[in-house]
Amino acid sequence: MQSSVLHTKHIIVLGVLVVITSILVFTSIKTYRTTLNLNQDKEQTDDSQDELDIIPISSNDPIQGVRTAPITIIGFQDFLCETCRVQTSYIKELLQKYPTQVKFIWKDLSISTIPASSEMIHIYGYCMNKQQKFEAFKTAIFSEVITSVTQPLLDTLAQSQGADMNVLLACVNSTEPFEHIEKNKQLARALQIQRTPTFFVNGTQIQIPASVFEWEQILMRDI
Repeated sequence: MQSSVLHTKHIIVLGVLVVITSILVFTSIKTYRTTLNLNQDKEQTDDSQDELDIIPISSNDPIQGVRTAPITIIGFQDFLCETCRVQTSYIKELLQKYPTQVKFIWKDLSISTIPASSEMIHIYGYCMNKQQKFEAFKTAIFSEVITSVTQPLLDTLAQSQGADMNVLLACVNSTEPFEHIEKNKQLARALQIQRTPTFFVNGTQIQIPASVFEWEQILMRDI
């Protein structure tokens, strides 16, 4: 009789333990799922933020157009790139047609080595931008047929656009332009950019448009 009572008590205790264990397991699973969902939500938010910040804009990047324009074109371009010369004329026309809706941000990417290295031109471009004369300098460069890059040539072009030569040469001989150009090269590598020009519209890379009309087709969803 006593053995039977003890057996019954063991069964009751065992049953209670099973119930408590089940509750703990259920609670653990629920907590895990909640934590997992929160982590997934955080990862999605972080990914979204990364997409927004994937192409950081420097205060030293030349900007054309109204800074508050809703459509942002970012172009990685080289002064000795023939396609860049053509695209510059297309973008100029776009900015004239949509002055409050489109802005363009130039990203230096010095990769040309033929007929000469373009790095010195980019250095001068950076320093001309410091004097708010980048667009005039860019127009002058793209208007030239450059077979060799020399400092006297760049000095002449900069002077013809009204640059303060003392300030300009101090900038050219500093480390500032080199650091800026190198940052853009590192950014281009991170974005796996292999050629100029490469364009992004509101953060999305696009195929190089073959005309102003093709540019408008791309921008139409936002214009």
